[in-house]
Amino acid sequence: MTTPSAPTPADSEFVATWATSILPLGVDHLTPRLDDAILIQNVRVSAGGDRVRLHFSNLYGESELVIAAASLALLPKGDTNATEPKAQHTPLTVGGQRTFTIPAGQDAVSDAVDFPLPALSDVAITLHIKKAPATHSGHGSAPAVSRSFYRHAQSTTPDQYGRAPRWFFIHALDVATTATPRGAIVLLGDSITDGGVGPSSHLRWGDELARRLHSTGEASGIGVLNKGISGNCLLHKASNGPTAPDRLERDVLQQSGARWLVVYIGVNDCGQCGLSHEAGDSAPTAAELIATYEQIIDRAHTAGLKVYGATIPPFKGAGYWRETGEAHRKAINEWARTQGRYDAIIDFEAVLRDPTDPDYLAEKYDTGDFLHPSAAGFYAMAHAIDLGLFK
Repeated sequence: MTTPSAPTPADSEFVATWATSILPLGVDHLTPRLDDAILIQNVRVSAGGDRVRLHFSNLYGESELVIAAASLALLPKGDTNATEPKAQHTPLTVGGQRTFTIPAGQDAVSDAVDFPLPALSDVAITLHIKKAPATHSGHGSAPAVSRSFYRHAQSTTPDQYGRAPRWFFIHALDVATTATPRGAIVLLGDSITDGGVGPSSHLRWGDELARRLHSTGEASGIGVLNKGISGNCLLHKASNGPTAPDRLERDVLQQSGARWLVVYIGVNDCGQCGLSHEAGDSAPTAAELIATYEQIIDRAHTAGLKVYGATIPPFKGAGYWRETGEAHRKAINEWARTQGRYDAIIDFEAVLRDPTDPDYLAEKYDTGDFLHPSAAGFYAMAHAIDLGLFK
């Protein structure tokens, strides 16, 4: 058994092809106890490659995470619900060891292995968790795409698995290819980026963006990384998970091959600021929110990334809509369009608003809550993005 040291900076040959944001997950009706468990997690990649490495996380664990074995297998096309993949499993090691320990609060990265990986394919990641901390490090707010299957390692019915709409202990998969790597696009957002529109769907706007890139022959070299967190905020204290600037280093700047950042976050700040103002509580002003966007832009530029800003679509009718928050939204969008701080603007507001009543989402793009776009809305968003931004 080996205890891995912290991962070294990403090698230039690697590009992240799948990633998620890590949050603390306590054991509940959606998060099983995973001591001595077989855990199979299915992910859909964006870029393809010839070699891969997997990033593990015990960031929020109070005690060590012991993984007895780990492997990868390609899933048959369209079979995203497979539990025991029929394809050959490729074992993973950390520091040359198949069994490894990740201390509390740390991450680990596997040794690179040969693993031909087509763009837009589905991969089953199988872990034998020997010992798990009480708090799991994972992602639980994208139920339409996150699929984990689990059973006790000593089960007398090994073909029977429980299912959890979450990912556990993994946060990125990198690829390398003999071709020149192109880089990764990181989508920094909230539930509109993170979630989906139904069970077993890969219909998010980031998923469709990856498909568009693939259709032009570009996806083999460009990763599209979904770093959305449902309920996340730019600055407001009501944020689910670390605020955008607090997670920028880990979720964006440390991603292998990151070259482009799309900033699409702030609607929750606008909504929560409206509620705070109504209750007489303190909340960020529009100027403070704008200053936080500028901080993110500056940090990403310093790290060498291009930064594209997405305007915030209307959300009138949503439960937390108030006039104060609406004023914040319009001020932020006006700043984004006119001040030239972003390298380019992706105008999601113009795409999704109702042309006859622009303070509302267009009915054809609304799921019914006046906030989250439908599958048609996600499709329109992805097709409004100029692929020339990623040259």
